[in-house]
Amino acid sequence: MDNSQEHCTMFNENGLHVAFGHLDDGALALLHFGPAPFVPATVGDEESRKRRFRVVQVHCSGENQCDHHGEKHTGGSLSSRLILDRIDDERNSYGRKLAIVQRDAERAQVISHLQFYDGLPVVRSWTEVVNTGDETLGLEYVSSFALTGLAKEGEREWDEKSRVYIGHNTWCGEAQWQAYPITDLGLNRLGGSTMKRVHLSTTGTWPTSSYLSMGAFENTETSDVLLWEIEHNGSWSAEISTLAGTLYMLLSGPNETEHHW
Repeated sequence: MDNSQEHCTMFNENGLHVAFGHLDDGALALLHFGPAPFVPATVGDEESRKRRFRVVQVHCSGENQCDHHGEKHTGGSLSSRLILDRIDDERNSYGRKLAIVQRDAERAQVISHLQFYDGLPVVRSWTEVVNTGDETLGLEYVSSFALTGLAKEGEREWDEKSRVYIGHNTWCGEAQWQAYPITDLGLNRLGGSTMKRVHLSTTGTWPTSSYLSMGAFENTETSDVLLWEIEHNGSWSAEISTLAGTLYMLLSGPNETEHHW
C-alpha cells in the first residue's frame, strides 16, 4: 500500500487513486476510485453512509435484497455481510495487482481483483466467488466492478454536472455514440435516493446487438471521465443510479433477473 490514514488505506498507481475505508465491524468500503486524489470530505464521516460504498455487490438465491431497490442490483444479500480478510498487493508482468479478499463466515469468500497496467491509467476488474459452506450456493447477481460516488468531486450537485456517453449499436448502424446529461435519461435528484436507473444490457451471444458493451461517465465540473468496457462475448449489464445521496455504477456479465443465467 502507498499510504494509510486512520480507518483508510490508499493506493496510487499510474495516476489512479484508490481509497478503501475500514468500518468498525470489519467491513470494507471503496470510498474512491479515479484520477483525482481522495478527499475524505467528499464522502463524509458517517459510517452508515460509508457502508453503502460497497466494493462488490453479490446477491444469493432465496434471500431478500437489503435495500429499497426496485430493479437496481444494490443491497446484495451476501455482499452486505462481507468482512475484510486481507488485501494482497503484488506485481506481475502487467503491473501492480490488488486482490481484495472478503468473507461471509456462513457461506462464501469473495475476491475482487484489480489489475493495473504499467504506464497506463487503466485497471481490469473481476470478481471471484468461492463457496466455503456445506450447501449449494445459488447466485443471482455478481458485479464485476462497483463504484459509488461517481460525481462526488466538485461543488455542484450531481444532476447538474453528470454526463453519460452511450454507444448505440446495431446491424448497419455501428458505433452511434451519443452524449446525454443524466437528467435527459430520466435520472433526477429527487430526495436521497431513487428506484429508477439508467440501464444498458444485452441478452445472448451478440453482445453489441443494441449497444456497444462500453460507455463513459463525465463529471463536467471537474472534467474527470471514467471510460468502461465489459469484456464479454455474451450477456452483460451496466447500470447507473443513486445510492446514499450520490451516483453509483455497477458493471457485470449476465445475471439471473435480466438474463436467466
